[in-house]
Amino acid sequence: MVYPISVHKQAQKAGKVTQGDMMRFGTTLFIMLSVGLFFLLQWILKVYLGASMWLALLITLLIAAIIGSVLLRYFVFDEPTRVQEYENQSNDSFAKYVFTRKDIVNPIDVHGEECQCFEFTDGSQVCVLQFRYGSNDDTKAAETLRQLEKCFAVLGEENMPFRTISMREDFSDSVECDNIIRHCNSIEDKKLARHLLSVANNVLTEVQRQGNVITLYLMICPKANYHLADLEAVLRKVFAVLQSSPNAFRSIECLNQQQLLKLYKDFYGLETIDLSTMRVLELSNDTKESFGKVVSLYKMQTESGKTLVNKDAILGNFRTNTRECK
Repeated sequence: MVYPISVHKQAQKAGKVTQGDMMRFGTTLFIMLSVGLFFLLQWILKVYLGASMWLALLITLLIAAIIGSVLLRYFVFDEPTRVQEYENQSNDSFAKYVFTRKDIVNPIDVHGEECQCFEFTDGSQVCVLQFRYGSNDDTKAAETLRQLEKCFAVLGEENMPFRTISMREDFSDSVECDNIIRHCNSIEDKKLARHLLSVANNVLTEVQRQGNVITLYLMICPKANYHLADLEAVLRKVFAVLQSSPNAFRSIECLNQQQLLKLYKDFYGLETIDLSTMRVLELSNDTKESFGKVVSLYKMQTESGKTLVNKDAILGNFRTNTRECK
C-alpha cells in the first residue's frame, strides 16, 4: 500500500539542517565527550586512588552505555512513537493517514455554485474540481486544450499551487447514471422497469469492466495564509475561462467530503475509508506555536456569573508588522 507523503513537512525542512546531519553531529559530540570523560576519570582515579587506566576505561564505557541507550531510545528511535505504532499495528485503517480535518469545511459561492474547500492539519487547504469528458471533436479538443492552459496560467499568476490527476471515470458515481436509474424507477409498468434496471445494471457492469473514459481532477491547494476571498476570486476566473466557449467536458463539479475520500480511495486502490475512525485532528504544533505568540486569554465569564480577568495579558508591548506601541 502506498501512503501519502507529507510534502508540506518536507518543504518546510528544505534549506534547514537535516536529521542525518544532526545524527552525525550528535554522534561526533558524544564520542568526543566520552573521550574527555575517560581522560578526566583517569586523572582523578590515578591522583586520588592510584587506580589503573583500565578502571577509568571500564567506568567510562559503563557511563557511555547508560547515557547512550537513553539517547538512542528517546532521541534516535523515538521509543514512545514506536511503541504506539506496535500497539496499533492491528489497525490498518487508512483514515489515520488522511490529514484532512473532517470538522472544517469552508463553502465558497462561485456563480451560484457551492465549492467546498477542506483544511489540512497544517493549516493549508484544498479544493478539488472534477472534469468529466463528453462528446468531442477536433474543434472542442483544441478549445479544451486552450482553456486548460489558460486555467493553469491563471493559477500560476495568482501563485496558487495546484496538481492534476487523471483517472478512469467511475460512471456509477455520475449524474447520468443517477438519471438512468431514476428514469427506470419512474416507469409505471414495474415489470418493464425491473427488466430495464437489469439491462442498465448489465451495461454498468460492462462499463466498469471495460470502460476507458478518463476523468480529470484539478486539486487547488492554497497555502495556510491564503484567504478564502482570494480563492473565491481565483475560482471565478477559472470558471469564467471554462464557460467562455464549448469544450469537451460534459460536467465540471467541485468535490464534497465524501467525493474527496472516494478520490483518495480510488487513487490508492483501497476498498474503503472509514470516516468514523478519523480523529478530529488539531492544528500542527507549528501553527499552535505561531498563534500562541499573538493570542492569549484576557477574560472569562463562568456560568455562575463570575468574571475572571487576566490583567497580565494586556501588559507590555503590542507588536504589529508596521509599528510598535505601548
